[in-house]
Amino acid sequence: MQHLHQHSANPGAVNGHALTASACLIEQGPQYTSPPASWTTSHAEIERLFQLASNLGLEGEITPVEAWNRIWQHPLASRLSPRGLQVVESELKKVVCCYG
Repeated sequence: MQHLHQHSANPGAVNGHALTASACLIEQGPQYTSPPASWTTSHAEIERLFQLASNLGLEGEITPVEAWNRIWQHPLASRLSPRGLQVVESELKKVVCCYG
């Protein structure tokens, strides 16, 4: 998600991601402009985000952490290659709406 740290016009401005449950994880992430940048977080933090997401009561929508949970719970997730993950990403981008 390259757009998380992009504030070229106003570097101090807060975007909508600051209002999300995942803001603490995003804040810990690297400041980058191009892939492949990554960082790690604890399973407990991800599990907490998943629990918070289930309390939102979104009708017909899911949060990013819920989408990841669905991907990793799939019986064939262990076979997902980096290329396969890129295909999943590409397909999700067609239907995802970011409110950040």
